Amino acid sequence: MSRNHTAVSRLTHISGLVLGLGALISLTALPARAHFFWASITPDPQPAFHLTFGEDSSEPISEKLMDHAKTAQAWTAAGDLKLEPKDSFLTSVLPAGAKAVAAGCTWGIVPPREPGKTAFFLEYYAKAVTDFSGASETVNLPLELFARRDGAAIILTVKENNQPAVKSDIVVQVPNSNEDVKLTTDGKGEARFTPAKSGSYNVRALVEHQRSGAHNGKPYSLVKEYTTIVLPIAAP
Repeated sequence: MSRNHTAVSRLTHISGLVLGLGALISLTALPARAHFFWASITPDPQPAFHLTFGEDSSEPISEKLMDHAKTAQAWTAAGDLKLEPKDSFLTSVLPAGAKAVAAGCTWGIVPPREPGKTAFFLEYYAKAVTDFSGASETVNLPLELFARRDGAAIILTVKENNQPAVKSDIVVQVPNSNEDVKLTTDGKGEARFTPAKSGSYNVRALVEHQRSGAHNGKPYSLVKEYTTIVLPIAAP
C-alpha cells in the first residue's frame, strides 16, 4: 500500500472517529478567531513532536478545542505516533531517526456565517520537519507544502495528490511580527518570497473545491482543505 493511499485511509478513519463522538463535539461552527492546524518538532535533547490548533504554531490548544484536537492523528514512515495532552498541546516523543511527521484532522461541516454563503466541509493537514532541508521531502499527505531555496528566495510548492495545486492561496506569517505575506501559486503550484530575517515561519495553504456531499447528516457544496508547515529559516 502506498503512503499516499495510507494517508487517505488514515484521514477517512479520522472522519469516522469524529462521527462517533456525537454529542461530545459540535461540528456546527468554528471559533470566532481563526484557528489552524500546526505541527512542529522541538530541538530538545530528545526531539519531541508538538501539535496545536491556533493562529500560529506557538498558541496552545484552548480548552474548548482540546476534545476536537484529540481526534487528530500523526505518523512517521515508521508508524503512528501516540499523542498525549501536555501543557495544552498534543505531544509525542519522536522516533529515533525520524526527520518528518505527517498529521491530519477532519473538522467537519462549517455553517455559513453570512447570508448567501454556503456551508463547507473542512479538512486540516500538517507537516513537521526537523530542519529546513526536510521541507523539500514528501510525507505523502493528500495536500502538502514543500519549500526549497533559490538564492536568497524561498520557493513554496503546494501539491494535491502529488500534482501542482494551481491558484492555491498561501499565507506566510513572519516571525515576531504582525506581518503576513500573501501569495498565490502559479501553474507549477509554486510561489516565491524572500525572508528578511531568521526564525520560524508559519506557512499555510488553502485549496477549495466546489463539491457536494454530506457529513454527519449535514449537506455541503464546498470543500476547503488547509495544509501547514513550520519552516525554520536562516536568512542569508
